[in-house]
Amino acid sequence: MNTILYMGAGGSLLILGVVILRRLFLQKLPKYFFVVLWLIALTRLFVPVSIPVRWPPAAGRLEAAMKDHWKEAAGQSTDGGYAVEKSAGAPAAAAGRYTAADRRTGFEGNASKRLRLLLAAIWLCGITITATVLLINHIKWLKRYAMSLPYTDSAVTTWQSHVSGRRNIKIRCSDQISGPLTYGLFKPVILLPSGCIWENEDELFCILAHEYIHIMRFDIAIKYAMYAAACIYWFNPLVWIMAHLLSRDLELSCDEAVIRRLDCLSKRDYALLLIRQAEKQTVSAPTGVCFSRCTEMEERIESIMKSKRYPSKLLVPAAATVFCMMTAFTVSAGDHDTAKPGAVSAAAAVETAPGSSNADSNSKRPADSPSAAAQKSTPSVTGGDIVKLALDHVGDPYEFGGTNFETGVDCSGFVMAVYKEFGITLPHETAELAGKGTPFTSDSPAKGDVVLYTKINADHAESPDHSAIYIGDGKVIHASNKKEGVKISEIDYRSPYKVVRILNQTN
Repeated sequence: MNTILYMGAGGSLLILGVVILRRLFLQKLPKYFFVVLWLIALTRLFVPVSIPVRWPPAAGRLEAAMKDHWKEAAGQSTDGGYAVEKSAGAPAAAAGRYTAADRRTGFEGNASKRLRLLLAAIWLCGITITATVLLINHIKWLKRYAMSLPYTDSAVTTWQSHVSGRRNIKIRCSDQISGPLTYGLFKPVILLPSGCIWENEDELFCILAHEYIHIMRFDIAIKYAMYAAACIYWFNPLVWIMAHLLSRDLELSCDEAVIRRLDCLSKRDYALLLIRQAEKQTVSAPTGVCFSRCTEMEERIESIMKSKRYPSKLLVPAAATVFCMMTAFTVSAGDHDTAKPGAVSAAAAVETAPGSSNADSNSKRPADSPSAAAQKSTPSVTGGDIVKLALDHVGDPYEFGGTNFETGVDCSGFVMAVYKEFGITLPHETAELAGKGTPFTSDSPAKGDVVLYTKINADHAESPDHSAIYIGDGKVIHASNKKEGVKISEIDYRSPYKVVRILNQTN
């Protein structure tokens, strides 16, 4: 859902930009130029890609300040990790107490997640309803088109033989339509109204040329993509405005191409032909491309009468505009540091509790060893940070083998996912974590420590089978089971076996 909102915001800004350009320069630039701009906006709505750009420090200060402001508002710190508790140095936090504020944070995070799920459900319902309405209407028209008959005319057959080399185009007629149109993405058909009387063959050839340009430009595919975007972003009025204006610009660009390519009719004659066809038009197919539509007739007539050959000097500013529109909303400021501030490896991140054999061996290593260097670069993440993030996921679903909060996590997957948010990679296997731990004592855990539980196997030996995160005040948070998901329990709800200290901290 966050990705959809992100793409929708970028696409909406692009749509606003195209609407403004269209308002100012519609009669001064080639009409297909605006179709290209609409295609860029459509692409932005579908493709969640941002190109990182390394801004100079001076140029990037404003963007950096804005990012910091929004991160702080969202509960994130400006150094790439989650916000550190302001009371981290207070005695209660240092003692690893599970405070009322932590409990409230967990409840608020759970309520926020439920709200996100509700909004996602509403969005999916809107997609379903919008797509169903459009699909039913489209199928209804396809059934009408299926009742059409081949168009038998010697002039049409001759024209068809001249253009059939590139795509196999069929020409049919139907009494179910009142104006010429084109449908069919892979097997295109030009559909003409039955009983239509043409004053001369030139008029018929102009109509066929208009529909032929639609086919060769794959305008049907553009309209399908347009309606798909309308279904996904049904809540965004700007997307519906784009759908309306894109349909109009497809017709305007074809009118312009016909006038430029054919000398059989003057601008005046072509405009009169358009008006005569519009007089007969009753209703337009939703996904077909039609020669005449009453809704945009005034704009089309004005564009036809003002159409001209555009000077080549317009190509450079037009290309520059397209490039700017393509890049303006697809770039994001990249970090100046190549390494992610919070990223550390599992070998450097997994540290044992004081008194363990591993801790002793680590203390004997030279200061310039790789492990020692990695420890020096470990970010200032506290146990309070780990607890705050973990509490945000109370109520998340349980999924055996899962490591993703959205789809579900198991016990070790939950621990792994929480630490991963801070760039700390942990193994998914509980047994592998157990090899780093120390025997449990009542005063050993601190906030953020991983508490392991065991079961007795067939050989009457203890085997680690469950993991949790200590949140203070004698409580742990863990992914329990399918029914309860992620929840808070007393630390001794089962017999604790070991404690694994991930962070360099004291009780």
